[in-house]
Amino acid sequence: MERYTIEQRVLFIKTHYKHGECVAVTVRKLRTILGYRGAPTATTITRLVSKFEETGSTANIKSPRRKRSQRTNENIAVVNDSVIVSPSKSIRRRSQQLGIGISSLQRILKNDLHLHAYKIQLTQELKPADHTKRREFVNWILTNQRPIDFVKKIIFSDEAHFHLSGYVNKQNCRIWGNENPRASMEKQMHPQRVTVWCGFWAGGVIGPYFFEDERGNAETVNGDRYRNMISNFLWPILDDMDTEEMWFQQDGATCHTSGTTIALIREKFDGRLISILGDQQWPPRRQKSRVYVLLDSSGIEVKVCKNFFQNTLLVSAGRIDRVLKNKGQKSTPPSDRRGKGPSANKTSQEKIAEIKDFIKKFPAYESHYALHKSINRKYMSPDLNIIKLYSLYTEQATNPVSNFVFRKIINEEFNLSFHPPVSDSCRKCDAYAIKIKAAESEAHTNNLKQELELHQRKAMSARTGLQNDTELAKNNPEDVTVITFDLMKTLPTPLLSTVPLAHIFNLCTFYK
Repeated sequence: MERYTIEQRVLFIKTHYKHGECVAVTVRKLRTILGYRGAPTATTITRLVSKFEETGSTANIKSPRRKRSQRTNENIAVVNDSVIVSPSKSIRRRSQQLGIGISSLQRILKNDLHLHAYKIQLTQELKPADHTKRREFVNWILTNQRPIDFVKKIIFSDEAHFHLSGYVNKQNCRIWGNENPRASMEKQMHPQRVTVWCGFWAGGVIGPYFFEDERGNAETVNGDRYRNMISNFLWPILDDMDTEEMWFQQDGATCHTSGTTIALIREKFDGRLISILGDQQWPPRRQKSRVYVLLDSSGIEVKVCKNFFQNTLLVSAGRIDRVLKNKGQKSTPPSDRRGKGPSANKTSQEKIAEIKDFIKKFPAYESHYALHKSINRKYMSPDLNIIKLYSLYTEQATNPVSNFVFRKIINEEFNLSFHPPVSDSCRKCDAYAIKIKAAESEAHTNNLKQELELHQRKAMSARTGLQNDTELAKNNPEDVTVITFDLMKTLPTPLLSTVPLAHIFNLCTFYK
């Protein structure tokens, strides 16, 4: 109904009520007025009349807008605070942390906060010393030369590497289709590249020059190839130019700053060389240029390239960087400190002491008859194990250590076993164990357990008395004398195969 104006809708209502509220008659009358194509249909008349009778108006009713559930004032304020704290956080990560949908978050950022996503601009890194060197170079130009003429007489030169495999920007490459073509492009691990030298000045471009061998294969740049390029390529071009007042600039690469190369360039630019070791220092990006020197058989220093230096001493570039970085202002680098500093993950002595105190809370006893197997071993209840001990430890500790550390401390600091030693059982203990298993009633079982417990208490009392006597002898060596011998090293005389009969005889021979 949007194509009908308010005046036309009023006409439809008047015609409808004028002709007895008959929809078919209203349609025929309106066709005579507006034409067949311009007249409304019966459905349109019915809907318009219903709307007029319900609202008293022929205008369209605006549909109620859905209430915002996430783009609320509170969420907009939360997003604004989040952007102020961390403006570089991604939308996906911010959506997860704030609990707001990605689409709603995008609308808040764009429509409500009127923010835009900007890309990071990559620029050349500058060290603190770079600013001073560049300022000195500019002041030299402004003070000692005529800037308008001077800058037009400098030949700037440099090399660059060009990869031959090509480059595809995934952000700009799109393939349209009904299905994903699964297109891919293989990327070489060591792509082929060519090194190109070029010089430019106010009069134009000199070059390019490609560093290639006789077969056309790309080569890297070294001192000999750089000097060969100067002699066979650059000098013939400069012979046709007036170079009396021109300057030549090059960076601080090793092949550029060797003594032979500097002497060759001075043949045409004597007193007019902008370079490291030249007439005017060129401010490089790096603070220092490294010169690699080895001693020959006569003890004379010989300047070598970086690769030759590393291959001769079998050292990596990273190791050289670390040594020079740690050297600082000292003449010799410091000793290697790897592995000598405190470990960040080392368990503190307080935690170790806490675990020791926890383990000592549980009763443990020594075995007399198994001392020859393990002197310092102690035995805990068979109901315990390391897993149960760690579970009990984590329940009471505020900041518990890991299971691995807990187990390591028990194994290194204690000599524990979680089962009773078999050799410590006696005839009565074994008999009681058999009777308890064969008992038919619960009352009989309880009586047997009480008798066994009484027997074990007597044995424990005897062991405790032995320990007390031992401590008494240690504390009062002058007043108390204790004579002991190990029953495991006695030989009953006469030798009998029956243990009960052997205990009747009191004569035993001690052997060592």
